[in-house]
Amino acid sequence: MEKEMLEIKNINFSNVWLDFEISFPQNTFTTISGPNNCGKTTLIRILEEKIKKEFPTFTIKTVIPEEIVFTMNTIKEEIELYLEGTEFSLEEQKTIYKNTIKQWKLTKLEKEDPNQFDRKNKIRLQLALAILKKPKILLLDCITTPFSRAERKEILEEIQKYQIQEKSTVVMTTHILEDSLIGEYLYILKNNEILLQGVPLEVLEKDNIINKAGLNLPFMIDLSVKLKDYNLLKETELNINKMVELLWK
Repeated sequence: MEKEMLEIKNINFSNVWLDFEISFPQNTFTTISGPNNCGKTTLIRILEEKIKKEFPTFTIKTVIPEEIVFTMNTIKEEIELYLEGTEFSLEEQKTIYKNTIKQWKLTKLEKEDPNQFDRKNKIRLQLALAILKKPKILLLDCITTPFSRAERKEILEEIQKYQIQEKSTVVMTTHILEDSLIGEYLYILKNNEILLQGVPLEVLEKDNIINKAGLNLPFMIDLSVKLKDYNLLKETELNINKMVELLWK
């Protein structure tokens, strides 16, 4: 059964986004990719405003790394502030706090001022706080950029786990195409227009359009496409060991 779509229409902004519209399958993880300076951050801000206005019953949290500012002096105080007014008892809040800093690898920073964190840990804490609110819609803007490949994988898996458990809608922008494979739907943007959209793996196999958009294909997809062009491979393979086995048969 097809999932209900969250449609955002009539996006107009500063002669850049003109009558632009985009839709997302609800309760899924959607990624939006495009080269630097293609308007991804602006689009996230616009989506936040439009969703709040047109879907006021939806709880929404947005994480834009450049706009992260914390109001308290420690992680504990930040989390306590986020949990104010909830149904959790003090003991439950203590447990949530301990689990949260462990989950997001912030334990060693308990006593430090969050505003003095490096970029990576600011993003980790902001993601943790956003998810604590259990939003129906989570908007993320290029949150994996400063992380290593292994760190990106861990963070995206945590977000995906939340999305599945809470049946939320996650929309994430990124210029790292490998990260888009975590999602169920992918948009490719260039010059404020949608070049491609669809299932991530199927979209990324259209290498000519991807390259013209100024994006770099993930290595394994790029290699798979080239091998298929020479009839050396039938299907895209993301696992290097399995690819070697297939080629040696």
